[in-house]
Amino acid sequence: MHLWQIQAFWKTLSDSFVLIIESKSGEIILENLEFLCIHIQNEIIECIKRNQRYLPVHPVVQVGYTVLRQTSNVRLERLIGRAIEEAHKIAITFSQRDQNFQVQKLKQIIEESKIYMVFQPIVNLQNGECIGYEALARGPKGSPFEAPEVMFSIAAKAGVVFQLEDLCKRKLIKQFSNPYNQLIFVNLEPSLLESRTYKKLSLFVNPVDYKNRMVIEITERMACKDYYSLDSNLRDLRALGYKIAMDDVGSSYSSLESIVYIKPDFIKINYSLIMGIHKDFIKQEIAKTLVDIANKIKAKTIAEGIESIDDLVCLQAMNVNFGQGFYISFPANYPSKAKINVRPWKH
Repeated sequence: MHLWQIQAFWKTLSDSFVLIIESKSGEIILENLEFLCIHIQNEIIECIKRNQRYLPVHPVVQVGYTVLRQTSNVRLERLIGRAIEEAHKIAITFSQRDQNFQVQKLKQIIEESKIYMVFQPIVNLQNGECIGYEALARGPKGSPFEAPEVMFSIAAKAGVVFQLEDLCKRKLIKQFSNPYNQLIFVNLEPSLLESRTYKKLSLFVNPVDYKNRMVIEITERMACKDYYSLDSNLRDLRALGYKIAMDDVGSSYSSLESIVYIKPDFIKINYSLIMGIHKDFIKQEIAKTLVDIANKIKAKTIAEGIESIDDLVCLQAMNVNFGQGFYISFPANYPSKAKINVRPWKH
């Protein structure tokens, strides 16, 4: 920014911001403007990540530019309006170009098998005993693909969801080694379950020895689409010995209806309900309702996103069965390397 001087900055009616800058040298080099756009985009994304540790999706920020030259026969307001429109078009162009690059990059990552899994412990909230792990996919460290939401979003656009999912499951089989009969929670892409393509995944073509300890996670949003076909697929999975968990429960108003139809073995309470629950009466009441429902259908509850001792104590008092989150343990490359914070259960 040392080459530029800020003249004005404001927010529009939408989620857009306008920044007007002036070149200190009086010279305008388009390459410098493009570099500035990339710099601003990266800074905004990093700022969002620092302030929002849990995000439902990877932040998408589009930045464009144009050159504003004032003329005597056009009002300044009109010039600014045109400039904003041009900058918006360029931002979309940059985004599409970046998306095409990301598609090619993801295909290369899949081809070179540069995916790895991490495992986050899930513990009994009453005694701290580890009852299992959630397997989470990660792309190359330091890249946008490190976030699984980004990987699978781009994979859907590129038509390689099956290839990515199969690679993740093969990595899971290779990395997961646990002689203690603990559960392993595995996410399954909704599109593969809906189309029954999941049956062609390595994980199901050659069932692993510990499949009776494997829990397939489906999202609440997916459960609401087509209960009839979903029920058929879940019956097939249960017949093979797999258990079912409903993920992201509480993230929308359709939670209760989904639970009634699916009757999952585990109800995973979304982090948005868990974070700060110790000081939020409404969140507590919703969580209590979910615990009551779970008890009636003989399911177990799992709280996601536990980040403080206060939230943990509150969840214990409400008799939530299990939990996971950074306060308990960070994900590790192998289950045996995950370090669980045992302080809350020391007497």
